[in-house]
Amino acid sequence: MRQKFLWLDLAVCSVWMLMCLGCRMWYSGNNTVLFVIVSRIVFAFALYRREIRSWVSLLLSVGLFCFSVGAEYDVQIESLSSTMFHMLGLPVDGIARMVVMLVLGIWICFVPLVMYLVLLLGRRLARTELRWKDVLGAIMWNDRSARTYSLLMLVAFGALLSGLAMNSRICLFVCLTAPILSYRLLMKHYGMSSGNLAVMVAGMLMFYYAQPTAGVWRICLLGMSMAVVAYMCIRLYLFKGRLSVFVLSVLYIGALLPSLSIGYNQYVCMDYGRYCYHTLEPYQGIFFVKDHTGELVGLRDRYGLLVSPEYERLAYHDERDMWGELELRRNGYYTLYSVCDNTFRQDDYIRHELQDSICRIVERHLTEFSYESDEGLEVKVTRCVSDHQISHVRASKIGSSVYYEYGTDSYIMTDSVAVESGEFAGDPMVVYKGIWYREGLSHSYDVLIDSVASYRILVQSARDHMSGSEELRCLALRVAKVLEEY
Repeated sequence: MRQKFLWLDLAVCSVWMLMCLGCRMWYSGNNTVLFVIVSRIVFAFALYRREIRSWVSLLLSVGLFCFSVGAEYDVQIESLSSTMFHMLGLPVDGIARMVVMLVLGIWICFVPLVMYLVLLLGRRLARTELRWKDVLGAIMWNDRSARTYSLLMLVAFGALLSGLAMNSRICLFVCLTAPILSYRLLMKHYGMSSGNLAVMVAGMLMFYYAQPTAGVWRICLLGMSMAVVAYMCIRLYLFKGRLSVFVLSVLYIGALLPSLSIGYNQYVCMDYGRYCYHTLEPYQGIFFVKDHTGELVGLRDRYGLLVSPEYERLAYHDERDMWGELELRRNGYYTLYSVCDNTFRQDDYIRHELQDSICRIVERHLTEFSYESDEGLEVKVTRCVSDHQISHVRASKIGSSVYYEYGTDSYIMTDSVAVESGEFAGDPMVVYKGIWYREGLSHSYDVLIDSVASYRILVQSARDHMSGSEELRCLALRVAKVLEEY
């Protein structure tokens, strides 16, 4: 029971310390909080040894904690409680978070005090071989178990820094080395040989390269990685008969350390694989994910999905403002996404569902009329009453694929006068994409609803050889049919 309480206490303090070390805004208050945590850990080891003078480190820990709260230092309790919800993929509930914060505060300050008083009144504390400098902190190196714990925490801190930086090369190196170092430390602590470490390297490689995979493939790779770690750690159970040590070692080496090394939890959001190994600048904790086809992209952070992978590509709305909004681009339109606020908005009158339907028509039209590479179409739909443009498709063939344009520059520029409804206008030298000359044809068509012109459709083509009038009339009528049903 003593040992299980020590492990639980160390687990809470270790996560608390990692939260403090990983704090984005580092200031002098963090040093004070670190002293609080270290003193608390020193007390845990001293009390485990039944040292009566462990009150020294307890008093130091509680006193510094109260000072930090009074000085309004960020003791990371609130951050720790919120992170628990994020890691479990649950919405942050205010009442539940307050309960978690209260439980953590009681465990950190009052539970050790109660434990000490119970042992003291039960006369189970005595003056041991520990020296005064041990109860003040030297136990972390002089005691064998505490020294192993300190080295394990040092490795975890290195993994944490690697994950915070999210540099692909560093993450791969630390993902391979941190679990192996921790494994060797545990084997040395229990007086056992490390065995074939190449097997552990293979397991960590499977963990690291599971990132671009999704679904069943990722489950298989992560499962095999965990199985390799379990195979390496099974001797702790066979030789020592300690099931709890075996389970905790597998979870720590096989899941926690590699997850810290790569900087995020890949056991959630498993339906989507990581797209490339770089992050969204300047946000180091946010990166791209892809759908099962590998063609559409989205965003996720360290804890879960932010933007579903439903978009062709992402770009900053203002390239001069790297902290600004992102354009989530699809089918020639975009939705603005604020990374900081996690909110979506639209700054134009484009109707997305309508444009999706028109894009399908355009793609079929490009194939049906055998458009070649670098030939394209432009379709504009304007609401007559408000003069708002509710759809604007600019599509071109690039090889066998259809490419949509999102820039603000003109796509098909013509010197022709405005085209009236039902009329055609040809131009043998239109400027296409601002860099090429093509033969262009324009056609305008008004959609009547209750005998009133409600929408105006303008279609333009840019081809090596001018389109026929029937081609553009066919396209305009197909768009008109969608508008009548819309």
